[in-house]
Amino acid sequence: MRVSKENRTVKYRAYAKVNLALAVGKPRADGYHDVYTVMVPVRLCDYVTVGAGPWDSGQEPRPGSSSSSTDGTSRIHLSCPALPELPEHKNLAYIAAAAFLTKTGVRSDVHITVDKRIPWGSGMGGGSSDAAAVLLALNGLLPPERALDIDDLVSLATSIGADVPFFVGCNAVPPLWKGAQCEGIGEKVTPVDVPDMWLVLAFPEVPVDTGKAYARLDDLRSSKGLEATEDSSFGDRTEGLDAALAAGDVEEIGRRLFNDLEEAAVSFCPEIGRLKRMFYECGALGAAMTGSGSAVFGIAGSEREALDLASILDRMIRSVSEIRVREIIVARTGVDRNGC
Repeated sequence: MRVSKENRTVKYRAYAKVNLALAVGKPRADGYHDVYTVMVPVRLCDYVTVGAGPWDSGQEPRPGSSSSSTDGTSRIHLSCPALPELPEHKNLAYIAAAAFLTKTGVRSDVHITVDKRIPWGSGMGGGSSDAAAVLLALNGLLPPERALDIDDLVSLATSIGADVPFFVGCNAVPPLWKGAQCEGIGEKVTPVDVPDMWLVLAFPEVPVDTGKAYARLDDLRSSKGLEATEDSSFGDRTEGLDAALAAGDVEEIGRRLFNDLEEAAVSFCPEIGRLKRMFYECGALGAAMTGSGSAVFGIAGSEREALDLASILDRMIRSVSEIRVREIIVARTGVDRNGC
């Protein structure tokens, strides 16, 4: 996080995440599903700059930017060039700013710029992390006596999106956790110790819509006569992973990865299943889709092994014409202290 007192601007890294485990329960009355997931932040991030101050009505918005009044006295100006087709009121960064203004009663214009580095539709939580960064930034710009405490900030984050509370902790200064078990729709966060791990991330060209992935999972279960995991037994499915995390055993963590949404996501993006098999063929300690996809990650034993894994995977993909991948990157889990 970098603060400019003159311009009242704050810049945050909004980190990505991967799901080491994702168990999905039955659909709820509110349309969500209860989940039990273990998430860890990854050193891949968007850059979110937030400023608060008088709105200059004579300034024309830049391409990819927009502005809207929330209450007649405050205005949110949002610039996200990477997502020009996404309406501003559907961008979680905008939603977070509007919610914060309402919660705190702040009457100040807000300027937000989101420099996207986390691919959209990858299941790595880029939009939720951007929202968390906006909340943290605005809270940091308030006088200390008016700022929200962390419990209120996490509660506000819950109203914005399922993963936003997790990212509040990851993006905070200093970070509140290196990893977490998240339950409910993701809003019940319990910090867990997670060893540093090296990952290789592969991003198919086809994104996956989160809502459609959950709906397809429900359809698949119904067609097969399968019952969703009962909430009370979620912990049984992650017992082995929990023990591996506590022991810092990266190889065992790799063996314990799972994601209930994989089969559903593969029906929209077959590359997910192919990439997962390729990761194992290339020697990954474990591989899984993250979130609702479409990104797939493999765990390596060291930085050198991760670089080798990425190189082998890239050559293998190039030899198969039906698999199209936007990018392959090597990244470490965890976060740097937010000081960009």
